[in-house]
Amino acid sequence: MRNKRNLYILILICWGIALAGAIFFFTKEPTVETYVLNYIESSDESNFIYIPVTFKDSIYQPFVFNTCSSHNFIDSAFAQKIGFNIKINDFFAKFRHTPKSQDSIASDFFWMSIENLKTAGVFILNGYKGKYYADSVYMQNVGGAVMGMEFIKDYNWLFNFADTTVTISNGQITIPALPDDQILSLNYYTHGGLTCVDLHFGDDTIRNVEFNTGLMKTVNFGSKKKYCDIIFSTSDLETLDSTPRNIHKLEFYSNGNRTILIESLQINKIEMQGLLAYENPEYVQTTITSCFIRRFRMMYFDSTNKQIQLYVSPADSTRHHRRDLQNFQQAWRKHLEESGTSTLPTSILDLLL
Repeated sequence: MRNKRNLYILILICWGIALAGAIFFFTKEPTVETYVLNYIESSDESNFIYIPVTFKDSIYQPFVFNTCSSHNFIDSAFAQKIGFNIKINDFFAKFRHTPKSQDSIASDFFWMSIENLKTAGVFILNGYKGKYYADSVYMQNVGGAVMGMEFIKDYNWLFNFADTTVTISNGQITIPALPDDQILSLNYYTHGGLTCVDLHFGDDTIRNVEFNTGLMKTVNFGSKKKYCDIIFSTSDLETLDSTPRNIHKLEFYSNGNRTILIESLQINKIEMQGLLAYENPEYVQTTITSCFIRRFRMMYFDSTNKQIQLYVSPADSTRHHRRDLQNFQQAWRKHLEESGTSTLPTSILDLLL
């Protein structure tokens, strides 16, 4: 009887130890890993943000930080160059939206990491023309490697564009904000596979705006080119035009589409000036480009709370207000008053260089 009682006591002790261990395991504070590193500026003066990563344990490659790519990709030409054994895999067939899509080549997943922050695998991509994934031309333009939300969503990212650093953490990041900072705060969500936000323009709201850190758009001014900040869908631009007090702008046509120089526009209670926008009838969603994002001093992509915070202070006024576009607008108005013609003279175009 005593042996049986001792056995019960021993079992209870074991259960108690196991329960205490389980409570400790599930309630202990998670380990917070934070790393500060230099992101890579584009060599072609674009506004893409490149993040250095390692994969296959040692191979290094900068990936463009792209909030509108769902997965991580590398170009098949680069993959073959570094010795990947590519196999045919029709992984993307279920995503296709048109029979004209080219065949895809995809590898099995392999690990990519930043310091000790590790995530799911990377696809090797060739020729896919689907709606949500970068095609081969895009891959060539950005250097052959894309970091998508599969990696981004697991961490918080603080980009300091003033000193080209990025802080990456699986915990909250302390913001080195200035006391007089204004903050353009956006809640983001996924819509149709894209990272989207809602923009409030005074009394109007445009929903499902694509927040795309991996996209730029050039607008032609005769022989001149300039990167634009916002690409409007036709329906969203009509919404803004229906209440003129919300947008003060000059506009003309470039390559058959409207190009808009916005003097001032209140976005989520932040007054933005000197925006270059573009109407693309083929877009079903208005898009914020990487150029708009780089107008700010810092961007905090808070994956934990699904928020994006863009910081601007008076010291950032040159970038934030785009003095070149303001000078263009002033010269353009003066030209119209004096000449009465809407032809763009070279002297005014030079202001956009």
